[in-house]
Amino acid sequence: MKVFAGMACVLALSAVTSAEPVTFPVGGPVDGNSWSQGISNFGWSGVDFMGFVINDSSGTFEAPVFSNSSVAGWGAIGDFGATPTIFAVSGPGFVNQTHTITFAGLSSDPISFTNYFFVGSTFQNAFRWDWDGSSWDINALGSAATLTREDFEMAMVVIPLPSAAAMALFGMAAVGSRRQRSVA
Repeated sequence: MKVFAGMACVLALSAVTSAEPVTFPVGGPVDGNSWSQGISNFGWSGVDFMGFVINDSSGTFEAPVFSNSSVAGWGAIGDFGATPTIFAVSGPGFVNQTHTITFAGLSSDPISFTNYFFVGSTFQNAFRWDWDGSSWDINALGSAATLTREDFEMAMVVIPLPSAAAMALFGMAAVGSRRQRSVA
């Protein structure tokens, strides 16, 4: 009997450790001027980059999109604007992590987003989260997910630098005004 019970524990433990990584909501939505949802990611292997994208123009995230990470060192990889529809964070690799995501609007409004997971540039999995105004429906997408880490990195708000021609004109204007002063 002890051998059988011990074998059952080993089988149960191996089933738990070989399970697919999961992501799930923590508690219900938290309302304010916008609303947020706690999220737990469990059983991952060194995830160091996550991307989030709104599906079907169903709404927007709201800055700060990502907060309260249980793993120190996680944050946005750049500026995605105040109400982005795509967002990415990175930090030290984790196995388990919880964090909060913030959305614009009311928690009674339906919204849908996909959460992508990467180790380096290697895609791990993605989960589609659909909120109907009262509950989440979460589904793993696996290879049906279409975005890469580079897609998220390219989506940051880019502040254009002045062109070389504009800088040259600015320089000539500065030199011209300096010459005028020295002539007078």
